Formats: sequence, C-alpha cells, structure tokens
Amino acid sequence: MLHNGALLQTGPEDVYGEYSTVFDYFSDERFSPSNKYFMDFVAGLLGAKSKVCEVGGGTGYFSRMLLKQRPDVELLLVEPSESMLERARPRLGKQCVFMKNRLDQVIHALDKQDVFIFQRSFYHLHKDVDSYQLLIKRLYDLTNDRGFVCIQDVPPVYDLEAHKRHLREKHLELGLSLETFDEKWPVLETALKDYNERVARNEYYKFPQDALIVFFLFAGFSLLHFSADHGVFFFFKPPSRLIDAKR
Repeated sequence: MLHNGALLQTGPEDVYGEYSTVFDYFSDERFSPSNKYFMDFVAGLLGAKSKVCEVGGGTGYFSRMLLKQRPDVELLLVEPSESMLERARPRLGKQCVFMKNRLDQVIHALDKQDVFIFQRSFYHLHKDVDSYQLLIKRLYDLTNDRGFVCIQDVPPVYDLEAHKRHLREKHLELGLSLETFDEKWPVLETALKDYNERVARNEYYKFPQDALIVFFLFAGFSLLHFSADHGVFFFFKPPSRLIDAKR
C-alpha cells in the first residue's frame, strides 16, 4: 500500500486528502505484515535519545507504533499534507516535532540525525536518478556515524485486482466486515490508480532494488539488512576513519 506524501494534489479533487481517511485502516499490519516487520526492525536500531527523522510520516500511524516501543527517542515527522497532519498531531502530541514540508524544502536546514525513516515514501521525492543520487549523498552527510537510513519499498506497479482480492480474503480470514471494506476500498483504489499513473508518466521514480543498494553503497553506506520478501532496506553509516596523527 502507498504511504503519505505520494498523492498531494492541488486540484479540486484532493486524492491525498481522501486517502488520509482510510490510511490507518489499510495500514493495519494484519493486512500487510511487512509494515510491522519494518517498524520492529527500526525500533531495534534505536538507543535512548536517538534523533529520528521520519520522512512522509502520514497520519502518524506507524510513528505511534515506533514510540510505543521507544518512547525515549526524539522524533521529527516531515509531512507535506495538512490532511495527514491533522490526524498525526493529536495522535503523537508532544512526543513529536512536526514539519509541514516536503523533504527537499527542509533538507538543508535539518540537523544531523541518528536514523532516517522512509516507510513507503522514498519513491516520490524526485523524478530522476541524478536528483536521487544527490539526495543519497546528502543523507550520508546528515546521518550521524553509526546511524541508519531505513527504507520500506513499494511495488513498481500495483495490480489492483490482486490487491483487492488479497484484502477481501484477509477480511474473511479475520472475520472483519466486508461491508466496511467495500465502503473504504474505492478510496484506496483511487490512490493506487493515481500512483500507477504517475509512475507511468515518470512523475515518480522507482529504483530497481539492486540499483538502490548500489547508490547507497557508492555514497559510503553499508548494507545492514535487506529483505526482498518484505521490500525493506537498512543502510548503516560506518564511523568515520580517523587520520593517524603520526603519519
């Protein structure tokens, strides 16, 4: 499923605003265990007072999941949609600092972070590979030594019929209301169609998984963990090499 800043529009039909109304419902980890797998792995990387920047944090659904496990972190949520933030602010309260911006609008003003989180939000930041290469280099500079960049990917294209069938089957398996699903599905379907169309128009850039790894390695990160099944990447910034003063 899509995440947060992907669908921000300025026309009369705000797909993104509508999507915020069903975001929490379809983010349920029972529908997509990869969501919980990702956040549990992130939580395991954090220490006390870790500085964490979640890019495209949406309604704060996953942020709250993280804070339940690690309430001692300093969380910054960067999110361009007011519709999403209207739901995130009361949910997270004083546990989080909010920035209503796109990442490219604030990246030069960010302090260094211990962890950057891109949960299904990395694909819509730029439209071309050169811009992403610059972004990854900038993330290297903004990540503290022994810090991490964590990415949960999305499919290159959503098979809408297969996705709908999967969700209906999960509702039946879990004993959830099909009536509720039938009511909410059209909103998600519109969001997924919008994503597919934007990928086709090259408005979103979808890295092949091996290419994404290569770009991060080239920037100086190492690959801590990758799971093709879950579509997750965890990159580690090794400590800087100290110059031997005797040389």
